[in-house]
Amino acid sequence: MKSPLRRIRFFYGWVIVAVAFVSLAIIFGVRLSFSVFLVALTKTFGWSRSDFSGIYSINMIAVAAVLPFVGRLQDSWGARKLFAVGGITMAIALVLSSRIDSLWQLYIAYGLMTALGIAILSIGLHSAMVSRWFAANGRRGMAIGIALAGSGVGVLVLTPATERIISDWGWRAAYLALAALVLFVAVPLNWIFLRDSPEQIGLKPDGWGKPPKRSKANGKKRVVLKSWTWHSASRTVDLWALYLAASLALFSLRMVSVHQIAHMVDVGYSRRVAADAVGITGAVIAVSFIFWGTLSDHIGRHTAYALGGLSRVVAVGTLLALPFFGLRVWPLYFFALTWGISEGSCTSLLTALAADMFPGPAIGTIVGTMAAAFAIGSATGSWFGGFGFDVWGSYKVPFSLAIIGTLLSISLVLWLSHRISKLNEERVP
Repeated sequence: MKSPLRRIRFFYGWVIVAVAFVSLAIIFGVRLSFSVFLVALTKTFGWSRSDFSGIYSINMIAVAAVLPFVGRLQDSWGARKLFAVGGITMAIALVLSSRIDSLWQLYIAYGLMTALGIAILSIGLHSAMVSRWFAANGRRGMAIGIALAGSGVGVLVLTPATERIISDWGWRAAYLALAALVLFVAVPLNWIFLRDSPEQIGLKPDGWGKPPKRSKANGKKRVVLKSWTWHSASRTVDLWALYLAASLALFSLRMVSVHQIAHMVDVGYSRRVAADAVGITGAVIAVSFIFWGTLSDHIGRHTAYALGGLSRVVAVGTLLALPFFGLRVWPLYFFALTWGISEGSCTSLLTALAADMFPGPAIGTIVGTMAAAFAIGSATGSWFGGFGFDVWGSYKVPFSLAIIGTLLSISLVLWLSHRISKLNEERVP
């Protein structure tokens, strides 16, 4: 019996993209509101910034530990059941976080218990899910970009909303509000509308059947031939170079995103002005994901990633220069613009690049393991930001290292651009 979903007048893959968009908006709104809670809870309990940011680091380490396993579960079990379990787990952990009275309790409730939910609902696994619906020769970059734009909308809406809930009703109420959003919106949305693959409802991926893109090298054409397993991909230096680039990128990205509001408050801006500026980055991120995803379909993932990374360098440089602007608001908005542009080019392009480089039945495992590399970078970056502040009394050294990490990541990706054709293509007459 044919699935009734086949009778829908548009490709059902766009419903999958919409579900991913909303889910990532909620999940990233929850995750990146951490910087607002940092200011509120360190003030309430008198904790040091390295102690509190260590919670985020522990969380990311735990995420990194479980991501390869949940990637394999997605390959074998399917995203629909897995994402529902992840949402329920995260909601429970947020409720427990609202009840804590000591640092060690928050380390367990938020640092460890949310890790499973974050791993399951990560950008990497969402990208792998969308990749199943959109072939590399179709509109994969655009589709992933639109889905991941949800993370920017989440930052836009939930960062300032969380700050206002904390200001008006307290941080405990804010954790409960976020838990309700996950449990009553994200979980049912995934359970009702998500489907694991187009074949499950009698469809083919967008772009399926199109001739592969060709390039010329040494006067001969190349065509894509290879299908990768985890074992074959893991034996290449290219996969590990890509994972290192991902880890360096997130080292820089999360060092800044976790500590940006604290830095702005240290400079002299109010917490509300800082939260509003960070919220604006969300709007830019949302557009940026779509822009870079679509552009990368035309100019290549590597070039798009390099351009976005350079925007991150400008953004962090602006953040470091804030003390010289005398509390003017426009530098915050310039930071929001350049930071939003850069963040939209990072995880989406790297995961799309992984799907391009290593197509095959193990894409969930490969991208899931890349998400573990993201998590390792996030853990070290967020912790070092707090540690660096406690040691040097400012974010100058940590944020400078964020710039260096970004440039190293760009260099690795550009190096890979000269090797990708050797992975999937063979010369033919």
